[in-house]
Amino acid sequence: MRLPNFNEVHFWTVDELPISSALCLLLNDEEREKHARISSPRVKHQYLQTRLALRHILSLYHQKHAPSHWQFEKNVYGRPALLGTDFDDGLEFNISHTRGALVIGFARAGQLGVDVEFTQRQARAIALADRYFSPTEVQQLMSLAPAHQKARFFDLWTLKEAYIKACGMGLALSLASFSYRFSAVGIDISFTEQREDDAQRWEFWQLRLSPSHQAAIAFASPEQGSQSSLFGFRLCDWNQAQPQELELLRCSERLV
Repeated sequence: MRLPNFNEVHFWTVDELPISSALCLLLNDEEREKHARISSPRVKHQYLQTRLALRHILSLYHQKHAPSHWQFEKNVYGRPALLGTDFDDGLEFNISHTRGALVIGFARAGQLGVDVEFTQRQARAIALADRYFSPTEVQQLMSLAPAHQKARFFDLWTLKEAYIKACGMGLALSLASFSYRFSAVGIDISFTEQREDDAQRWEFWQLRLSPSHQAAIAFASPEQGSQSSLFGFRLCDWNQAQPQELELLRCSERLV
């Protein structure tokens, strides 16, 4: 499995894979302790799937290292990153999971965030948007017919989550400090004066994974001005990857 180039994003979906006691031994002490503290059986299983998938994909990229090799650290906002590798390839990753879906994004350096949402869940679209979104986005949402508001809410929510995760700050970054605008197939972002960022740095993709799952990717490449490419992969066995065709809903205007 080749590493992504500096202007590429690799987007992985992960099948529901069987977990054995031997696989659990691949986790480090911190991961095992965290797993033991989780009370919900569903969340415990999801945590194991996530950690094992990350370790196995990393070892597909670097086959000389077993899945147990990898160590991780977190920034002050809780974003995980690789720790103590014996190579310097700048590999970044970001993880998102929801009911029935687990996705992991990889890129070389830059800033990367991914989000996946289960779109069949109940969502108080207007109330949540009014609380978290920018005034421009709330106005856009309210201008739609009620039948279309839930879909637009998830369009915005997935993209907002992807951006704040790419920035490595999570909800410490105000969701109202940036706004998205949509064309038929395009995505554009703008920032408030308080949010010092450059829209030209960013590229976005929005994907449909299933009738019930939608995902978004935010990426700021270290190679400014270049157009990045998105590649899909599927972890269909703990040690086997397959290329995957992605259903693109929309992307940044300059990628169209």
